[in-house]
Amino acid sequence: MMMQTAYSELNVSDSVSDILGTLQNIIARSINPVLETPYSRFPNTDHSTIELERQSVINIIARRQQQLDTVLYELLGLEAVIDSVVSIIAERRQQSDAVLDDTSDLEAVMDSVKNHHQQVVEKKEKIMQSMNLHKGLLSALWCLPTEILSQIFNHCLPENIFFLSPLSLPVKAPILLTRICRRWKEVAVGTPGLWCRLYVEADDKDMLKAAFCYDLWLKRSRGRPLSLELGYYYWTKLRSLLRPYMSQITSLHVHHVDYFRGRHPQLFATDLPVLQELAIRLGEMSNDDIPTIAQSISQLPSTMRSLKFTP
Repeated sequence: MMMQTAYSELNVSDSVSDILGTLQNIIARSINPVLETPYSRFPNTDHSTIELERQSVINIIARRQQQLDTVLYELLGLEAVIDSVVSIIAERRQQSDAVLDDTSDLEAVMDSVKNHHQQVVEKKEKIMQSMNLHKGLLSALWCLPTEILSQIFNHCLPENIFFLSPLSLPVKAPILLTRICRRWKEVAVGTPGLWCRLYVEADDKDMLKAAFCYDLWLKRSRGRPLSLELGYYYWTKLRSLLRPYMSQITSLHVHHVDYFRGRHPQLFATDLPVLQELAIRLGEMSNDDIPTIAQSISQLPSTMRSLKFTP
């Protein structure tokens, strides 16, 4: 947007005092808006009330536009001052040494103007961020029925199950969906389908933290069929974690045969009464392990539909 202002045709004289006077006039008109509003804390905003307070948000956006116009006017003035000072300095450098001291004063003024200019630029960016945030609150996205929002969330899940873990980084859906705002968290936590697939991998050092996070994830599935993938790190407390959910596990992919062998195996075929799919990565399995694995297979439930072994 073109802004025709008094600064657009600024004609600063040779005098440093005149330049300082112009600068002081600009600073005197400077604003320091308070940008905090009841809606500023975006992740904690209750978007269910936004529609009722729509006019209030619209008024805030209008104020931000006025503040932005004022700051842009201020920037235009500062840039005019900078251009004038640069022109004067260049002209005086071509003159005799008698004006070197005056040129030094102008350079000091230039540093001051540039510093203030940077502060105003930062102010402009904060105002724009606030304006965009409040504009976002008026988006139709926040007015979608819970059922539609749940369906959208289901399409946000990553295809690779490796990322479906409360311990994975970077954070992706469904965990990410619980960190946007209060309503999204309520919808995500209340959508069992988002929590029916899980990648489990933790050693005994992370047992307490991992157990809490995994258990919270599995509880949110609310009895729905579960698809689990167990990672390479053998976790001796796995069975106690999964015990409340054994009757939900219909698909299981195991990266380590140790889960089914040894003196204290963590999984028994008899623990999985509704299992339909099982994939086991054999890894470094010896001939001595074959009878144990064969016995486990023989005890698989009648619900089984698929059994795979990979090296």
